Amino acid sequence: MSRYNIIVLIAAAGVLALAGCNKEPEVADGGNITIEASVGAMTKVSYDGDKTGFTDGDQIAVFGWTGDATAVPATRVVDGVVNTLGTDGKWTPESPMLWKPGLVEHYFLGVYPARAIADFTADDYTLDPSKYTESDLLVANELSGITPTNAPIDLAFTHVMAKLVVNLKFRSQWDAAPAVGSVTANAKRTAKVNYLTKAVTATGDAAAVDIPAAATVPSGYDLSFSGLQVPQEGVRKVTITIGTEEYVYESATDIPLVSGQYTTLGLVLGKDKIELSGVTVGDWETGADLPGGEAEIVKKNTRYLTFTSEGTSRISLSNSGINAPKLYYSKNASDWTEWDYSELTFTKDAPLYLCGDNPDGFSFGFQHSSFNEGAGDNYSVTGDIMSLIDKDTECTVVPSKSCFFQLFNGCVKLTAAPSLGATTLADYCCEEMFAGCTGLTAAPELPATTLANCCYEEMFYGCTGLTVAPELPATTLTKQCYYGMFKGCTSLTTAPKLPATTLAKECYFSMFLNCTSLTTAPELPATTLAESCYRQMFVACTSLTAAPELPATTLVDMCYNYMFYGCRKLSYVKCLASNVGTENTEEWLLGVSSSGTFVKRAGETSWSRGESGIPSGWAVPEAVDLGLSVKWASFNVGATKPEEYGDYFAWGETAPKSEYNCGTYFDTDDGGNSFTKYTTGKKTALEAEDDAATANWGAPWRMPTDAEFKELLALENQLVENYNGSGINGYTFTGNGNTIFLPAAGRRSDTYLNFVGSHGDYWSSSLNAGIPDYAFCVDFSSGNVIKGSGGRYNGFSVRPVSE
Repeated sequence: MSRYNIIVLIAAAGVLALAGCNKEPEVADGGNITIEASVGAMTKVSYDGDKTGFTDGDQIAVFGWTGDATAVPATRVVDGVVNTLGTDGKWTPESPMLWKPGLVEHYFLGVYPARAIADFTADDYTLDPSKYTESDLLVANELSGITPTNAPIDLAFTHVMAKLVVNLKFRSQWDAAPAVGSVTANAKRTAKVNYLTKAVTATGDAAAVDIPAAATVPSGYDLSFSGLQVPQEGVRKVTITIGTEEYVYESATDIPLVSGQYTTLGLVLGKDKIELSGVTVGDWETGADLPGGEAEIVKKNTRYLTFTSEGTSRISLSNSGINAPKLYYSKNASDWTEWDYSELTFTKDAPLYLCGDNPDGFSFGFQHSSFNEGAGDNYSVTGDIMSLIDKDTECTVVPSKSCFFQLFNGCVKLTAAPSLGATTLADYCCEEMFAGCTGLTAAPELPATTLANCCYEEMFYGCTGLTVAPELPATTLTKQCYYGMFKGCTSLTTAPKLPATTLAKECYFSMFLNCTSLTTAPELPATTLAESCYRQMFVACTSLTAAPELPATTLVDMCYNYMFYGCRKLSYVKCLASNVGTENTEEWLLGVSSSGTFVKRAGETSWSRGESGIPSGWAVPEAVDLGLSVKWASFNVGATKPEEYGDYFAWGETAPKSEYNCGTYFDTDDGGNSFTKYTTGKKTALEAEDDAATANWGAPWRMPTDAEFKELLALENQLVENYNGSGINGYTFTGNGNTIFLPAAGRRSDTYLNFVGSHGDYWSSSLNAGIPDYAFCVDFSSGNVIKGSGGRYNGFSVRPVSE
């Protein structure tokens, strides 16, 4: 059969095309689309080494659309039209393919073998070793945007599957090369395919995947096997079957299976073992295309910012720096004009494209070049801001000092901002970049992992519409790197993760100052602090009720100064530091709730009361050593001292409520008729998220187990009336020279509080597996103390323990 490297797909009356060209006129009113498709000298069918291109009878599916290159719409200009290669070397479409009228950009996708596609970003694929022609998936896309043209469109097909070659040679123990029944790899054979990015994600479970015999055997080997594989990690086992025997090779590391590449595995077989000869990975071979194109392919610049607006918007540039950035603008992302900074307009249907060529940076020093808004509507900007530095390639340079200083400062109509693709930053490079952008609702991507001094300083200062913060993946911080980053973002409700464990001077200084809607603070895992590292971090965060755990055991100068100043709802803090002083914690909890809980390290005595220490009205539970396997808290959850009853909790619930019964209980369904999470055969001990002690006081505090209550009851105990003159009855437990007091707080059932002053009921964390609607507890009255179990939906007291 004839072989062709160039394909021309014929439409009804012309050559079908898929790539732009600067030698042919544009087609404004529709017309035939023609395609020029190349395969090169790649092996199309993986196990047949002499097939290097398409052959007659091959079919490809072509898709074309307008709108957004990264999202294929439901209604398409060309919707999977199948094109068949004839013996004359021409491709015939099953139906005409026509441009959409108007000078709009088109995007194209070609798939071999032809197939219907339901999801262009996650299409199901199954490798069938017996049908390698159908399994050898080739994909071509043209996503730079092509306006209607008479020239053909270039589609360069590439493999998206991987290829595994296993070469075998046999030791002299064999009289001759034996007949090999099969060669298989233990691998996954199903996947999800993203046709726009050509990414393949393996799915399902690994199983034996057959590798067929190859047509040719390389020098030095006796047999060769070659077959497609789904790209994936974790493949280590190859099995060779000879007669009734299986020879297994298991690699100590993954055998590479990379999209578009082949891996060659060389194995030496004796009759008793397999040895590794070598592993190589290479690209699939590519040869020259045969002639057949009508015009050169003009690739458009794909690195630019795109400005769009629902109405008509205007921008200009104000340059007060010591340099004049070289910028270019375009209305079609193809024809570029150097910008003189004068006013430009744009709409949704007529976007504005901007790029630059500024290897030394966009701005120098603390001077700046800023976008100015003219009259107009809200607008968005997409793309990578680094395209203002390098318009031609993926930018690998580090932004210069103050590179984007105040770039969009005060742009109140900006609703969506471009990403910052740089992974390494420079001093002040994003300082006040979006300050005052009150219309901005979501922050752009900020993937940098190498930061610099003040790199994000006040980046979103005053962005009052910002509700979503970007991810901040850096684990090594620098001086003032996040200084005031979200200051005044009054709509921000959730903070980003802050994974760094070693901090730098003033790194989080006033990071969330006046974020009045912030309800949850980020975890702060750092154990090595720096001068002023958390200073003013959450000042006036008036919706914050609990502070993040502060695990550092040693403080440094001004590290917590004014940290939670004015957080008037804040009522819980856990701090494990071993020293306190005004230079470290000055007014750090001034203005918080007048009552709350402060959890400190067991045995720590250096914390003082007052503005620079623990708020005067707050409770501080102590971990009392009774000589048992755990230490017992000095008072109940919800109380502030031993003689207070505290709160009441249904078993497994972490907050008090007004009504306690099956209908209001968290762990039931069917109107309270059956249990869900905790029951026999499932979970029988509370998880931390359902532990009232952990949820309210933080780890390591938790509810005691049934066995730990048994230890407690074995101690000397005594009924006490009017404990310390408080008028409260209860029991004391004494061991190791120390004593705790459990008040007779009673219990809650439905809306009632019963037996106050005469009974005490305290939950353990252990389910009664024999009666799963009950949990183990301790109950005492004026007569005795017993270990029993109670209905889980009742409200009992909780006395925490710690290791």
